[in-house]
Amino acid sequence: MISLKGFTKASVLTIFILALFPRISYAQDIIDSISISKNLKNENFLDAVQSYNNRDFDRSKTLFYKVLGDDKNNDAAYYYLANIAIEGKDLPTGELLLKKAIEIDSSNYWYHDLYAKLLIASKKMDEAVKTYENLIEKFPSKTDIYYTLINLYMSQSDIEKSKRTLDRIETISGKTEATAIARFNIYSIGREWNKALEYLVNFDKEIRSAKIETLIGDLYTNIYNDSLALQYYNRALETSPDFELAKFGIAELYRKNGEYDLYFKYIIPFLSNPNLNPQVLKDYLTRVLSTPGFINRNKQELDTLVSLCAATHPSDSTLTYICASYFSQTGNAERGTELLKKNYELYNNDIRAFFTYLSLLFYDEQWDAVERECREASGKFSENPDIIQALGLSYYHRDMKAEAIETYKHLTGTLQKRGKDTTFLVSAYTTLGDLYYETDQSKQAFANYEKAIKLDGNYLPALNNYAYYLSLQNRQLKKALAMSKITIEKEPDNPTYIDTYAWILYLMGQYPEAKAMLKHAMLYGGTESGDILDHYAEVLYALKEYDLAFIYWEQAKSKEPELDLTEKIKQRKAAINRK
Repeated sequence: MISLKGFTKASVLTIFILALFPRISYAQDIIDSISISKNLKNENFLDAVQSYNNRDFDRSKTLFYKVLGDDKNNDAAYYYLANIAIEGKDLPTGELLLKKAIEIDSSNYWYHDLYAKLLIASKKMDEAVKTYENLIEKFPSKTDIYYTLINLYMSQSDIEKSKRTLDRIETISGKTEATAIARFNIYSIGREWNKALEYLVNFDKEIRSAKIETLIGDLYTNIYNDSLALQYYNRALETSPDFELAKFGIAELYRKNGEYDLYFKYIIPFLSNPNLNPQVLKDYLTRVLSTPGFINRNKQELDTLVSLCAATHPSDSTLTYICASYFSQTGNAERGTELLKKNYELYNNDIRAFFTYLSLLFYDEQWDAVERECREASGKFSENPDIIQALGLSYYHRDMKAEAIETYKHLTGTLQKRGKDTTFLVSAYTTLGDLYYETDQSKQAFANYEKAIKLDGNYLPALNNYAYYLSLQNRQLKKALAMSKITIEKEPDNPTYIDTYAWILYLMGQYPEAKAMLKHAMLYGGTESGDILDHYAEVLYALKEYDLAFIYWEQAKSKEPELDLTEKIKQRKAAINRK
C-alpha cells in the first residue's frame, strides 16, 4: 500500500503528521480571547467586528480606522486591521500593524501568536523561531507553541532542539497521541524508520490509539509485512470501529495483492465518505484510474465507485471533471456529459464550468450539442471569442462550411474590436482562409492569409497553407517558396512543412532537391501520409526512378484509399511504355 516514495504516503501518511507551518488564525476565531472589554461601549468597534465577521472587510477597515481616530492606542483595532491586511495578502502592512498592537499590549498571547505565524508566511524563519522561543518563556503552559516550534526546528533540520522541545511537552502534559506523532515526525526527518516503528509499537502498548495503530500498519506495509500490517489495521478498528483510514489501509493491502472484491468492499465506503478531504479523494482517484489495465479488469465496480464519489461531492468541479472523464473514456459519454452539465447548471455564471462542460462535448464530438450550448452561452458571456470559435468549429465538423465562414467572420470582427489578442486574431484569419479555400473561394482565402501574415510574419500554419495552396494553383511559386522556407527553418523536422517546401521545389523543376527534402520527411512521420507518399512518388517518377516511384504510389493507395490514385498510376505506366 504505502510506499515511502509513493502516492499513498502523500495522501494518507501525511494526514497524521503535523503540518509543517500552521495556518494563520484570523480574528473571528479568537474574538473572545482578546482584550476587548474596554470596547464594549464603542459602537464603531462593535460594528467593525461584526462587519469583519461578515467578511465585509472594506467597511470593517473604515470603521476600525475611525476607532483609531478616537483612540490611537486601541491595540485590538490594530490587531483586526492586521488581519484584514493579511486577508488581502498584504503581509508587510500586517506585520507593521501587529507590531503596533504588541507595542501597546505586550502581554496578549494572540497578538504574538499571529505575528509569529505571519513571520512564517513571510519566510522569515529565524525570526519566527526566536518569537516562538520567547512565547514559550512567557506562556509555558500553552503546548501548541511547542508543537509549532518543533516543526520549525525540523524545517531547519535541527533534530536535537526538536527532541528537547518534545521532551518538555511530555514533562508538562505527559505522553499523548500528539506527542507520539511529533516523535514519529522527528524520526521520519532522519529516515529512522525502524526506530519510528519500534517507538510507535511500544507507545501503543501503553496508550491505545487508532491513528497510531493505522500508522504502524502503514509502516509494516512499507516493509512488506502484510500480516502484521493487517493485524494493526484491525487493531485500529477494534479501538475505533469507524476509523476510516484503517479501512483504507486494509483496502490498499487487498489492491496490492490483487484481491479486488475485498478491495472494493473497503474502498467504496471510504472514498464515498462525505467527510473525506476532497483533495485527497481527487489525488487518489486520479492515480487509481491511471493505473494501466486497472479499469478494464474492474469496470463494473469502478462505475459504482466513481458514481458515488461524484454524488458525494456534487459541487466540486475538479472531482466532477475527473468522474466525467472516466465515464466518457469508458464508453459512457452520456453519463459524463450529464455530470458536467449538472456542474455547469450549479455554477451557471462561471465560464470555467461552461468550458469544462464544453470540453467533454468536444471530446465526444457532440457537435449539435456544442452549437446549442454555445448559442445559449454567447449572450451570457458577452460575445466571448472562445465561444464564437467553438460555435464555428461545430459547423466545420458537420461540413456546414458556409455557417462556419460566417461565424469566423464574426469572430475576426469581434477580435478586431477588442484589439487585445492578436495571436488569436492571426489564428482566426488563418482558419477563415482555410475555410474559404475548401469552398473554392481562393481569392478570399489568400486575402485572409495575407491579413494573418501581416500581423505575424512567422505564423507557420498561415505561411504553410498559403504557400501550399499557391503551389496547387502553380502561382507565385517564388513567393510560395519564400514563405515555405520560413516554416522549415523554424521546424526543420515537421513532415507537413517539409512536404510543402519539397513540392514547390518539384514544381520549379528542382527534382534532386525535392527528393532530398522528402526523404527527410519520411524519417519524421512522412510514411504515414498518403499525400507525402504520392508527392515522393511524383518526384521519383520525374527523376526516372520508375520502379521505386510505383512502389511508393502503391503505399500511398494503401495508406489513403480516398486519394484514388488508380487512374493516375495507370496513366504513368502507359506513358513509360510509350517512351
